[in-house]
Amino acid sequence: MIINAMNTHPDKKEMQKLAFAALRALAINRENQEEISKSGGVEAILQTMKKYNTCVDVQEEACASLVNLSVDNDANKLIIENSGGINLILSALRNYSKMERVQEEGCRALWTLSYKNNASKSAVAKAGGIEVFENAISNHPHNEQIQKYARYAKKGIKKKNSISQKNDSARFSLTKEVEAYFELEATLFCVVCRENKKDSLLLPCRHLCLCSNCVKSYSFPDCPVCRQKVQKIIEVYL
Repeated sequence: MIINAMNTHPDKKEMQKLAFAALRALAINRENQEEISKSGGVEAILQTMKKYNTCVDVQEEACASLVNLSVDNDANKLIIENSGGINLILSALRNYSKMERVQEEGCRALWTLSYKNNASKSAVAKAGGIEVFENAISNHPHNEQIQKYARYAKKGIKKKNSISQKNDSARFSLTKEVEAYFELEATLFCVVCRENKKDSLLLPCRHLCLCSNCVKSYSFPDCPVCRQKVQKIIEVYL
């Protein structure tokens, strides 16, 4: 339904942004990732990015949606790469170099796409990704999210390009460092936005998996982790 609305009303920018937010929330589990992909959702997002390349809000929401669609999903990563997604994300980063939210979501998207994916790493490098990451790091020295995502993405790509010159211990160290962060992110941060810390307990399943901002912004009839019906949501203080 969401993807059909996107394809039927491509000129309604606000509706496209709402659709991105819905897809982002849905794509937090593998089943929904695959269903969105089968329905042409990835291509629909990229088409909208291309159409509204001068709209900062669209670029930001699109990059955020692509993050959740590509987490631990090599099939979706391939679709994004083959459909020109890497170049579109890089274009958004170049066009909105001073916009923090675009830089956060764009760098995060490219990091997620290239993580444990040599084809994506090569594609990002060939398209000038290292320079884009360096600009993001330089332009936003006080934004921790941009510094983190841009540095990890840059580090992973440079590792791939010079892998023949690095020893096994260095490769092992980088992999463990990145994996440790993903484990930390999965433990601490909301499974929808992956930015805010988890502070909302779902009952009766007792999964602590959402932040209060996402609870206020989206409807959660089912737990995004176990799919059990949600009867109550309690905000907790850790």
